[in-house]
Amino acid sequence: MSMTPSRAKKTFSDGLLGNTTNHFSSILVTTLTAQKDRRKAFRMPFNADVVCRDKATGVIYQGKLKDISALGVFIEASDPPPVESECELEIALQGTSSRLVIDKLQGTIARHVNGGMAIRFHDRLEWIALVPIYFHKMK
Repeated sequence: MSMTPSRAKKTFSDGLLGNTTNHFSSILVTTLTAQKDRRKAFRMPFNADVVCRDKATGVIYQGKLKDISALGVFIEASDPPPVESECELEIALQGTSSRLVIDKLQGTIARHVNGGMAIRFHDRLEWIALVPIYFHKMK
């Protein structure tokens, strides 16, 4: 019994294990997403008060933290310091009856984006494990 070439020919999406179209689509989406979003750490949406002090000028900027990762933060702030400015951050986590302050975070303004600034920490945030706990508590 002979098979016609069109029936015997496997397509790229069929692969060796059968139809893998969804698998390849998933890889493609993941690859494209990774190319657009080159972050090296998972970031979490977060809302907290933050103070940013420009180390060169001493000017203090107050804003709202919008997301955080072990490597940096995004802060909503009007008139942020220039890109590449060195800064020191203080993040205040407000509870119902107390407040936890993470201070002396050293960082560099990485970029300005839509009414805010991205700050890259000089060292990994060692308190990052507290963020999901705080976030869950505030729900």
